[in-house]
Amino acid sequence: TTINLGSHTLLNFYPKETVKSDEPCVPDYLEDRESRLVGSKNPSFSLLLQPRSLLILQKEAYQFYLHGIQEVYEDKITNTIANLAFCKGVKVGDVLTRKTRISLTMRYVPKAIKASFLLQKR
Repeated sequence: TTINLGSHTLLNFYPKETVKSDEPCVPDYLEDRESRLVGSKNPSFSLLLQPRSLLILQKEAYQFYLHGIQEVYEDKITNTIANLAFCKGVKVGDVLTRKTRISLTMRYVPKAIKASFLLQKR
């Protein structure tokens, strides 16, 4: 769950690579996120997060996609933005300039690794 304050942003979604059953499961924070992208590095779709918006990721969006925000100063609005019909005052072709943004994110993490694993000396 994310509450977006301040400026807008575009949240891009990329399909996760399917993991083979014989591969060990590696925690996300130890894995190279770039290696998990499939094919091109173009997003499958994006969501426009407007100021004072609430985003709840669940089901397919949470399980089958990686998400991220590009480091850019402006966002060009295209027809790949899945929630554009619900965004007031924004249309395809608009260019939005980013300003300061504050994001409050809450995550539920049902499986965790014990801290002692991370603190072991090698």
